[in-house]
Amino acid sequence: MRSFPHVCFDCVAPEGSYITGTREDHEAGFRRDGLVRRIVMRGMRQRRGGGGERRFSQSMGEVLAHEICKVNCRVSDDGLERELKAYLAEHSDTLVNAPFNPVMFEITQVGVNKGASVAWLSEHLGYAESEVAVYGDGGNDLVMLERFEHAYATANGSDEAKRAAGTVIGPCYLHAVPRHMLRTLRRERGRVVIE
Repeated sequence: MRSFPHVCFDCVAPEGSYITGTREDHEAGFRRDGLVRRIVMRGMRQRRGGGGERRFSQSMGEVLAHEICKVNCRVSDDGLERELKAYLAEHSDTLVNAPFNPVMFEITQVGVNKGASVAWLSEHLGYAESEVAVYGDGGNDLVMLERFEHAYATANGSDEAKRAAGTVIGPCYLHAVPRHMLRTLRRERGRVVIE
C-alpha cells in the first residue's frame, strides 16, 4: 500500500473487505473486463453483500487493524501494472499473485492458497485428501487442482487450470460444478451400505 498509494486495494479479512479507495475507484477497476465478464462480476459482487462488510476509503492503519487474508486489485494503467508485477516478482519469496482473472491481482502470502486451506479443512473434518473433490477454473485454483486426486476444471477455465486438474467438465454457465457434484453423490450413494 505504501509502494502503490494510487492503487485501489481490496484487502479481504474474515469479517469483510477493507478497500483503500472510494467505491468509484473500486468500480473503475472492472472497466477493463469485457461486457459479459462485467455483468457476471457485478452479479457476484451484489450476491456477496451478505458475506461481510465492505468499507471504502480505508487508511493503511484501518486496514492493518484486521487480519488480512489476501489483497485484490485491478490496475487499468499498463505502466502501473508492469511496476506492480515487478514489485511482486522482487518479493516472490513472501508474496504470490494467483488471480482467477488475468486482468486482476490476487495477492497472498506464500503458502496461503486454496490447496492448503482445503487440505487443512479435510484433515480437521477427518477426511483423507483422497476423499476430497475440488473444482476450479483459474490461477487462484492451480495449487488446489494440482494437490488433489479428484480435481476438476470447468470447460471455460484457463488452460493452466485444465492441465492442473486433468479432468475437464462442462462450463460454469451450464452449472457444470453442481451437476457434477450431484452425479458423483448419486453414484457414491449406490456404493454405500447402510446398516
